[in-house]
Amino acid sequence: MEGLSLAFWRRFEPFRFFLFWYQKGLSSLWRGGWELSESLWQTTAPFLMLRLLFTPLFGDYSWQGLVIGVVSRLFRAVVGLGATALVLLGWLLGLALWLFLPPFLFYLLLRPFFLLF
Repeated sequence: MEGLSLAFWRRFEPFRFFLFWYQKGLSSLWRGGWELSESLWQTTAPFLMLRLLFTPLFGDYSWQGLVIGVVSRLFRAVVGLGATALVLLGWLLGLALWLFLPPFLFYLLLRPFFLLF
């Protein structure tokens, strides 16, 4: 009876890949991308830089300190927003590739058999 059970479960061995790919792999890819974008957002803090845009940098109230504060905070906000947008775009493209790569490869593998008919 054990041999039958083993033979029965061996038929479902290829489906373990799809279980890993779409359940566990997608979950870890989602969580990793979310944590990366959240960490980048907290590191660059673009909205905080925009909120404190006209506050002098390091408490320097001279006109040079005000100009340097505005320029540096504006630059950091723009770079932070751009970097976060690029990371999110790359993450979404990676998710799309992760979702559609196995069916595409499966199609490429089976396409010669369908061309015979």
